[in-house]
Amino acid sequence: MAVRVSLSNKRTSCVAAVDCISHDDAITSQVWLCQQIGYITRSHKTWVPRLHMGCRCCCCRRHILPPSDTSQDPLRLMLFDASHDEYRGVICLVAVVDGCLRAGDKLQAVSTGQQYDALEVGVLSPEPHPTGQLLTGQVGYVIPGIKDVKAARVGDTWHLARQPVPPLPGFKPVKPMVFAGLYPASADDYESLADALERLNLNDASVTIRKETSEALGAGCRCGFLGPLHLEVFLQRLQQEHKAEVISTAPTVPYELELARDSQQQPSGELERIVIESAADYPKGRKV
Repeated sequence: MAVRVSLSNKRTSCVAAVDCISHDDAITSQVWLCQQIGYITRSHKTWVPRLHMGCRCCCCRRHILPPSDTSQDPLRLMLFDASHDEYRGVICLVAVVDGCLRAGDKLQAVSTGQQYDALEVGVLSPEPHPTGQLLTGQVGYVIPGIKDVKAARVGDTWHLARQPVPPLPGFKPVKPMVFAGLYPASADDYESLADALERLNLNDASVTIRKETSEALGAGCRCGFLGPLHLEVFLQRLQQEHKAEVISTAPTVPYELELARDSQQQPSGELERIVIESAADYPKGRKV
């Protein structure tokens, strides 16, 4: 199957091709293919069966109006990725939705309210190439002088300082769903493990890390991940990139407990609720 998309100033065209055996097969495949790529619906379609290189290909086309010109509107960016460079700090990949981004602009994040300076602006082709500005619809990078990648929240909306704009829909803060304890195989290797976790966390801000002590395993870290696969990949990176020998506890999910009322509490009072991430956090001497 091959998909080709051509763009122009006045309209966009989508041409999709798939190998078919018969004419009926071509029509069936055409409907499925065009619905999968999302360019047409059943109420708006044009069938153009063609014969090409011995195979019957079905092509679908829909003309789409160009987006409205928002280059004169206040600047609005969507941050969709971020990575940490040892010498330049955090490099943010952004898409310019409205307005124009120029080097030297004072930017502000909607979710945190923090302000940053756009030290360098450019595109990836594929290496970073400074251009000085990004226009509406362009995708590129910006170096805002951030040292901690956690400050660059993926999906967040950025705008010019003192020029607030409505945030783009869909942004949600990262929330760890699976927790596991990571301990060094030898108690003397705790500092090296903590350093390896800190380095990996520079390019994976979705991982939460806090120090934890176990009676059986000693000093370690309690880490939160997006899921079991995320945990597995993180452990592999620890072993391959930092040669760390790690003991991992069984992954768990957070539990919300509703504590029973004490005899001294009012009968009409609200029940206390707590969230625990491991069995060690279970409240002792309390009923749930």
